[in-house]
Amino acid sequence: MSEFREVQCNSTGGRARIFFAITETGHRMPVDVEPNEDGNVIVFRDAAGIPQARVRAKTLLPDEEGSRRYVSHFSSCLARKPDKATTKAGISAAREVLNGG
Repeated sequence: MSEFREVQCNSTGGRARIFFAITETGHRMPVDVEPNEDGNVIVFRDAAGIPQARVRAKTLLPDEEGSRRYVSHFSSCLARKPDKATTKAGISAAREVLNGG
């Protein structure tokens, strides 16, 4: 169970669990629910309790009290990363159809 309000990713048919945090530029960013030591997103709550996200190079991430590392769902969403083999197969099939095959 996440410490943040959890929702499901619509792009993966609800298979991925995410939450939203506000970036330093004021945009909502989907974040994978599970903390990840290899992540480059630090998430913490502001004074109002709203999740805030700071994206940093992994080598520049400070250990801030009350924060954890996470991965942006933009980078991990499987629906946004088509498998290369599948993509190549799809392109080949489309070419066959277009060439009357």
